[in-house]
Amino acid sequence: TFPDVEMYFLPIQCQHCEDPECVKVCPTQASHVTEDGTVQIDQDKCIGCKYCMAACPYQVRYQVESGEVQKCTFCHHRTSVGLPCGFSM
Repeated sequence: TFPDVEMYFLPIQCQHCEDPECVKVCPTQASHVTEDGTVQIDQDKCIGCKYCMAACPYQVRYQVESGEVQKCTFCHHRTSVGLPCGFSM
């Protein structure tokens, strides 16, 4: 109750969906599911069309100045070589 009001920010990361809509709509297959089940973006294939941004039910994708779309990779650069994810809860 006012004036004792609290505010929380709850960031939502990519949920690495089992059947991701973002992958289905990608015209270049830049968005794809890897063997470990995570959803990744091949930056070399991304044309910045933003279809995946529109399809994502969690709205976690964003476009950078260079035009590519990015999102949480679930530390794929670490987990693909056997290291733990750098994200902690």
